[in-house]
Amino acid sequence: MLKTIFLVLVLSSFNVLADYGNFAWSVSDNNGNRVYDTNNVIKAAIENNNFIPLSFNAQFESAAPELFKQVDTLGQFELDAFASPALLKGIKSLVTEFACATYRFEARKGESQKCNGFVADKDKKEGKPFQSGQFVEKRLDIAINSIRPNMPNRSYDIYLPSAKEVSLEYTWGAVHELGTFFVDKRDKKDTVLTVYIDGYKLDANGERGPRITKRPEIIFVVIPEAKKIGKQSNQDNAASFTLAKADIIVPLYQ
Repeated sequence: MLKTIFLVLVLSSFNVLADYGNFAWSVSDNNGNRVYDTNNVIKAAIENNNFIPLSFNAQFESAAPELFKQVDTLGQFELDAFASPALLKGIKSLVTEFACATYRFEARKGESQKCNGFVADKDKKEGKPFQSGQFVEKRLDIAINSIRPNMPNRSYDIYLPSAKEVSLEYTWGAVHELGTFFVDKRDKKDTVLTVYIDGYKLDANGERGPRITKRPEIIFVVIPEAKKIGKQSNQDNAASFTLAKADIIVPLYQ
């Protein structure tokens, strides 16, 4: 009984001190199961340190079938077209904007639409991303096109859903703290971003066709603890610091 009470107190104190909700305890399905409650490919990946850097390289290309399962079912040609350098560039831009918004919140800077962007009202401070301020109501999003020789053109909407769109209580909400997994290569206080990707075919006139997959592809990107991002000297340094330490969780299918 005493051990149970102690565990509850420890876990409660973790939540109080956390920047965001514990990813391990986030609700992952309609039955109310949490990520840590079941055997699943994300839990397995984290606890087996199955991370790759946020970079377009051989590791990323090798991991693409596990990262983009829906596209993988369409064949290797479609997967190669989808998992492009432009896609990585877009994800990095999204991470950059989150880092800048986090810096603005921690440094008590004015609300802005982008890194080092125009501040319409200096008295309106940036809210904590997805807990208060602009991203409660709206997505943080990036649009980018992929145009490469000898490959079909693709276009992407890459985004973190607003807190109203997907509650942070759920695994599929925009941001969490990594939390109580058994993990060696990342800190338990690191931040997990739930990155949604809508991919489209792009014709010669730059017009998008229907979305390639039935549902958005979703990947999880791990970046440093929010408070560490906020302690950098400016928005540019916050973004550089974050990108240098960003990893993708590669689902571990067995």
